[in-house]
Amino acid sequence: MGAVKLVAASLLLTSTLLVAGAARADGGNAAIAEGLFNDAKRLLDEGKPDLACPKFAESLRLDPTLGTRLNLAHCHEVQGKTATAWGEYKEVIRTGAGDTRRVGIAKERVAALEPNLAHATITGAADVGLKLKLDGKALDAAILGTSFPIDPGDHAIELSAPGKQTRTVEFHVEASQSTDVELPALEAVQAAAPEPPKSQPKPEEQPHEEVSQGKRIGGWVAIGGGAAAFGVGVAFGVLTLSLASDVSAACPTGPCPTQADLDKNSAAHTYAILSDVFIPVGLVAAGLGTYLVLTAMHRPKADVGALHVTPLVGVGGGGLAVGGRF
Repeated sequence: MGAVKLVAASLLLTSTLLVAGAARADGGNAAIAEGLFNDAKRLLDEGKPDLACPKFAESLRLDPTLGTRLNLAHCHEVQGKTATAWGEYKEVIRTGAGDTRRVGIAKERVAALEPNLAHATITGAADVGLKLKLDGKALDAAILGTSFPIDPGDHAIELSAPGKQTRTVEFHVEASQSTDVELPALEAVQAAAPEPPKSQPKPEEQPHEEVSQGKRIGGWVAIGGGAAAFGVGVAFGVLTLSLASDVSAACPTGPCPTQADLDKNSAAHTYAILSDVFIPVGLVAAGLGTYLVLTAMHRPKADVGALHVTPLVGVGGGGLAVGGRF
């Protein structure tokens, strides 16, 4: 019998609401709202309320007319959202003064739905600053302890309060039944323990493996190059002494009598200059290499004294002075 009444009511709504689009006010969104309205009517006639209701809702948002609101309420009723439909029919009654036909239909649907509405009563969780969300929509904490109409089906309440952990309570409501929902007390948020400060390594403990390795390699290269240069300088020195000895024997008292002896004398001077250049350069390079190798060693400052390497260069030769605290 209830199904027959619902079908009859649906037929009455369909015949009455077909002209709802004509009552729309002009405006920038009126054309879009009209298209949504007509599409929603078609989908509802095809038995697709889940697709039709969102289109009715958007049409109402763009162009809020009494006919669209009544159609949306009817769509939600067909969808099984009886409490939502009941509230929307009540809104038609509240705002439809002067439209006795639509208000009359809304009153009939309110009277038909009220006896079978599902209800819920939320209790508990009297936390200071409590905030509630029912199915994602904000709900004032004043609702606690009050029975209110609700659509049949699954629901979720989110609880939050300052300094408390957020909780979600899920519950199910059967059609025409009353359900009590007891909310738990919220637990305090535990402050996260501060992270201990990260210890900074001492300067002497900071890793310098790559730098030290590079210094060590560069030091040995410099030592090798210095040794080679020193050896070349010594060789030129030996040649200088040999040629000088020959020149002294051939020209003991004055200028050399032959061109060969003059050439030996000139070569001796050249070799002497080269020896004076290569020997100091070799010593400096070897000294620099020694410094790099020693400073690349990984030893604490307390165990390593200050090292000073000083090259000594002179006209007649050169040397290397190493000193420091050990």
